[in-house]
Amino acid sequence: VRLAGGADALADVVRALDAEDVALANLQLHSPSLDDVFLAKTGRSLEGAEEEGEPEAVPA
Repeated sequence: VRLAGGADALADVVRALDAEDVALANLQLHSPSLDDVFLAKTGRSLEGAEEEGEPEAVPA
């Protein structure tokens, strides 16, 4: 899940999941790389990215 608020918004998501008794199996916080930002802003993709098995982000 991509969050516009980053780490600040993550706490709200965890609280909401906890309120609904949803257990988390894994939680990771990833800061975007320069490549991530460029690709998001330009709407482009890297050649072969899907072939390498990179998961697609789900908009929040």
